[in-house]
Amino acid sequence: MKAIYGKTDGTILDVQPDSVNFPNSRNDRGIYQSDNLTESDIGKNLTEISGAIEAVRDEYLSELSSAINEYITSHYSLGSQQTMTDLMITGNSAQQALVAQVWDWRQAALTEYYSRKESLQTALTVPEIFAVSDDFVSFDTSKPDIDLSAILTATGE
Repeated sequence: MKAIYGKTDGTILDVQPDSVNFPNSRNDRGIYQSDNLTESDIGKNLTEISGAIEAVRDEYLSELSSAINEYITSHYSLGSQQTMTDLMITGNSAQQALVAQVWDWRQAALTEYYSRKESLQTALTVPEIFAVSDDFVSFDTSKPDIDLSAILTATGE
């Protein structure tokens, strides 16, 4: 796999052989990897090289999926989410009302995730891909201040 260094406008500046160990992550915007590019591609625009764009897109889609999962589970573990699902069916009205608040918050974050995923899937250039954030901390302010123990101890009809 070749390491390709480019500008954020997508222009390829350099192509290094496999032995060069460049980082390959969102934070190093401008570093890409591809099996298909050679030194003759220097000066071309990545929008003309669909294989490289697909590789970057696939990596970002994977990162975005991991980011939303990590974000939600950092607030409510998978076990807590399963318990809340059960409480929506078997819990009392007070428990269901609290779970509904958590679900509304989670749904808002997931709706944003799917919007960003669509943006990545329809992006035609590497700069468009780079413009999609995988940061969901903006949802911290709307997260209800409810934990599972509060839900479990809620009493109602």
